[in-house]
Amino acid sequence: MDKLVGDLQIKKGLPLEIIQIILRYTYRPQPGELMCDIKNFIERISYAKELYEIRWHKIEPDEVTNWLLNDVMRFANSGRPTNLGSHPKMRNILSRFFMFQHTGIQPIFTRYVSNAHCQRIPTSSMVNVFWGLLTCKERDEFIEEYGAVWD
Repeated sequence: MDKLVGDLQIKKGLPLEIIQIILRYTYRPQPGELMCDIKNFIERISYAKELYEIRWHKIEPDEVTNWLLNDVMRFANSGRPTNLGSHPKMRNILSRFFMFQHTGIQPIFTRYVSNAHCQRIPTSSMVNVFWGLLTCKERDEFIEEYGAVWD
C-alpha cells in the first residue's frame, strides 16, 4: 500500500489528501450486480469487437469500430435509421445515461446521433458509452442478432 501511495504521489503528482480519498474507495466492496455487469461489459465488448474484426478484416481497423457503432445504434433504434427519429427502445436506452437524466429524451438522442455522425467524440468512446448503457441481456441480443460472421 505504501508503494501505491508513493507511486501516486511521484508519478501522478497527486496531493496526499486526494490519494487518501481515492484509497477509501478501494476498501468498499461493490454490489454483486454491478460487478456482474462490469464483467459482462468487458467480455461481451471484447467478443463483439473480435467478431467485427473477423467480419470486416478487409477494411481499415478504424472502420471496424465505425461499423460496430453503426450497428449498436441500429440495434438500439430497432433497425430504424436514426435520421427518421428515435424508437422507444432507443429512448429507453439513452435515458439510462446519468448525465442526461434531467433532460428530455429528444435532446439526448439528437446530441448522441450528431456526435456520432460528426465524430466529435472518438468512435471507440461512443461504442463504449453506448455498450455500457445496454443491459447484459441487450448485449447478448445484439451479439446474437448482429454477430454472425459472414463474407
